[in-house]
Amino acid sequence: MDTGRHLLRLLDAAQDTNPVLEEIFLAQQAQRVCVGDPLQQTYEWYHAKDIMSGFLGERMVLTQSLRFRPPIAKAAIDLQASAGPRTTTLPCSPSGAKSRRTPNRTPPPT
Repeated sequence: MDTGRHLLRLLDAAQDTNPVLEEIFLAQQAQRVCVGDPLQQTYEWYHAKDIMSGFLGERMVLTQSLRFRPPIAKAAIDLQASAGPRTTTLPCSPSGAKSRRTPNRTPPPT
């Protein structure tokens, strides 16, 4: 998106980025934003990878979602408990989703 003075590139579903798109995205001389969930990676078999794991910058974690209600959230949390520790996303009120910031200390890929 070209906003005149500022350039911003948004990569959605960054957990499933193929090598060609990764090269194009990382070559951009603009502010880059990656959005995705590593636990939803589905195209690894097609050589896609999670480029967020090596992406330096501020990391924001979605902690509430408008996509589901509390009973579904509880079922999902119960299922996730068997997978080990992870950030839990909870449903939120109609006022909107909330996020919290966490540092990304993962070094870039070599």
